[in-house]
Amino acid sequence: MSLKRYLTVCYVITFVMLLLAGVILSSSDPDASFLGMLIIAPIIAAVNTFIQIWPFARLVPEDQRNVFWSYKWTSLIFIALPSSILLIAILAFIWDEIVGI
Repeated sequence: MSLKRYLTVCYVITFVMLLLAGVILSSSDPDASFLGMLIIAPIIAAVNTFIQIWPFARLVPEDQRNVFWSYKWTSLIFIALPSSILLIAILAFIWDEIVGI
């Protein structure tokens, strides 16, 4: 898989995840969501970054990896942050349901 195709797939997934996170966060209690995000955000961000970047080493040809890593911070923001937001939103929603019982 070429670097361009890999990043295109990541950006499309990012867009969908941001839409889902917005829907989930807008439908739950703000206080419970905020508490859930504070508790779980650092763990989710670290694990999710590893999960998203690890396949990169297997999918993108070695001669194209240097180009990717020269823009690694921008790429990490576009790849890992939105999926972390989605996971945090889902966990905050679950937390809200548990607290609401």
